[in-house]
Amino acid sequence: MAGNGKKKKEKRQVDRETKDKLKSLFAGNGEERVIDGFPFNISSYTYRDNLPIALLECKHRRRPGDGQIKCNAKSTFGLDGKFGPIKNEHNHRVTETLKAERAFHNKLRKASSASGDDLNKVFATVRRSHDDIPPVAFCNKRCTMRRSRSKVQPPHPKNLSHYAEILNSDLWNNYFQYKYGKIDTEQVGSGRDLSIVFYDSESIKKLLLLSEKGKVEFCVDATFNILPARIKTRQFLIVMMYIGNHAIPFMYALMTSKSTTAYKKIFDFLCTTFPSIKELDPTIHLDFELASRNALKDIIIPTSTIVPLFVPFYANMVRLPKSAKD
Repeated sequence: MAGNGKKKKEKRQVDRETKDKLKSLFAGNGEERVIDGFPFNISSYTYRDNLPIALLECKHRRRPGDGQIKCNAKSTFGLDGKFGPIKNEHNHRVTETLKAERAFHNKLRKASSASGDDLNKVFATVRRSHDDIPPVAFCNKRCTMRRSRSKVQPPHPKNLSHYAEILNSDLWNNYFQYKYGKIDTEQVGSGRDLSIVFYDSESIKKLLLLSEKGKVEFCVDATFNILPARIKTRQFLIVMMYIGNHAIPFMYALMTSKSTTAYKKIFDFLCTTFPSIKELDPTIHLDFELASRNALKDIIIPTSTIVPLFVPFYANMVRLPKSAKD
């Protein structure tokens, strides 16, 4: 038999977008928000009079063993940027120590976002300049410092495809600009043959304009020493162009595979983006890897000359006797 009690009214939840707006407004310029000299932070979100608000609580924490408890002072913050009245009295006073702790916290957040040094080192540097605060451990501030740093640094990519999305996003793409141009990034291929190509289109166009047909030389080689630690990749490909006696980096590519298909995708992208390469009948210096040699023969016109690179071959021949002795 059904009860006669009233049905409990469901609590309206604040959506993620509104939470982010309230959080952004409350954060302001990154400083702690202070009401009547007391720092507050957001504890939760709710609706009041059909308007979304952030519930605030006093940030004051007493150290264990001093006989005090957490402060129960509370307030609210709305989308209009105004604070509500404070409920419950503070169980502590605004002291010089509290002001010093707040200054230390703000300086720590700024230093964490401005420096790329190890967080423990940043903490030690800031701590030495604040002898007027009680002892505080790095482990108690680590999470705060990480949050401050995450706002000015790109997230760790999950895979190469996610890495390409981060590099091409409006938030981080401006970091590829430099004094004389901009580094472009392009996702080439898919699946197991996915690669990311890095190049400066304006610089490449200028180099190709200065080149004469039949006198252009390229060098294609790869390295394994500078691969990202968090992304599964096979090699970092480098395409260089000889100018006089110097090899100038022409294009880079992070590759997840060393297959002929992966090489074809990269060389096809290069020749499609800069079609004048085929017209120059270049000489290409390449190692003895069959996949890259076959890809170049199919993409670059057959009249191009492929010259073997003996340096990697010689290095392997030197390493072979040493490993045999071991």
